[in-house]
Amino acid sequence: VNKEFTYNLNHKEGNTYSTIKGPNNLRITEGGIIHWVPIVTQVDSNTVEILIKNKNQNEDSQTYSVYVNSIPVISYRPSLKEKISQNKNFIFQCQSFDFNQDALIQWSINGEGATIDQSGQININTIDKKDNQIYTVTLSDGIDSSIFTGSLYINASPIITSTPPEYIQLGD
Repeated sequence: VNKEFTYNLNHKEGNTYSTIKGPNNLRITEGGIIHWVPIVTQVDSNTVEILIKNKNQNEDSQTYSVYVNSIPVISYRPSLKEKISQNKNFIFQCQSFDFNQDALIQWSINGEGATIDQSGQININTIDKKDNQIYTVTLSDGIDSSIFTGSLYINASPIITSTPPEYIQLGD
């Protein structure tokens, strides 16, 4: 979607080209090059039928099937920087959107102690971890992917590490 598709037909001098069936925004140059920028309403399968006339006025038609893919979108995701206390799991349910009707969405995640299921639920184990943990979520439809990189700040609660004396003298 929104990226130019070009295709070189088997051009011979004297050929003329016209579109019998296809998108309104598809054009063919005199040199036999198809130019088309698919839009959102043209997602999924498209049939393009072209009439080719040679200089002797003989006609031939060619039919092409073109699949237009829309990049999947991670439409609901964590903030770029999230905060959590140490030893608690970070759980977040992502959501996605894809214009394609038959998109096979696959979630994946990279990061230490991070998992994601195929419904998009992130689970990051923070046991024995602290400070910033970077993770990357990928949403793929088998053709294109969307990537989100986030940071999870894992805060360890402050603790007193010294032992004060049990008895002190007045004034100390």
